Amino acid sequence: MLDRYRNEAKVGGISGDCFLPKEVKLHGDYFFSRYMHIWGWATWRRAWARHTLDIPDWRKRVGLRRLWTRSGRSLAGMLYWASTFELLARKEVDTWDGQLVLTAMQFGQLTATSNVNLVRNIGFDESATHTFEDRGDLQPVVTIPLPTRPVSVMVDEKADAYTRHTHFRASTVGFVLQTAGYLRRKYRRTS
Repeated sequence: MLDRYRNEAKVGGISGDCFLPKEVKLHGDYFFSRYMHIWGWATWRRAWARHTLDIPDWRKRVGLRRLWTRSGRSLAGMLYWASTFELLARKEVDTWDGQLVLTAMQFGQLTATSNVNLVRNIGFDESATHTFEDRGDLQPVVTIPLPTRPVSVMVDEKADAYTRHTHFRASTVGFVLQTAGYLRRKYRRTS
């Protein structure tokens, strides 16, 4: 995949993780997503060179119209990414992957994402840096027949809608759960 899309400016990365159950997947070995999934991922120097941790200018980089489009024309998605980028800009969240999503949104890049899960995340525990809770989002690890067959470089709207709602929890209930979790973590840091 890295060789296949090396010179394709619209592709910003490759990912081996999959959050989609079988009934959501479309035909093909992989699909293209607006979102960079970073458990088992790869990119090229051309894409990584645009990445920056400091994003106080995130609103200028994507703007409301672009944020709306890049969020799948979803109000919940737009609010999710706007709040994520704002927390990252304020340095209230210590991570680097949200900034990678911002860069992809800014430059209109997509991620080639496996249609089956190829990775296992072993970092879910109290010693983890970022992700302490395994919510069971990753599907079981499966092998994929190689070589993969090329697919059109365009967003799989069905897959992105599922990921947005289920994995990112960009919904009313999701916002309540995320806000409660954020406040708990903030309270623990100050006590």
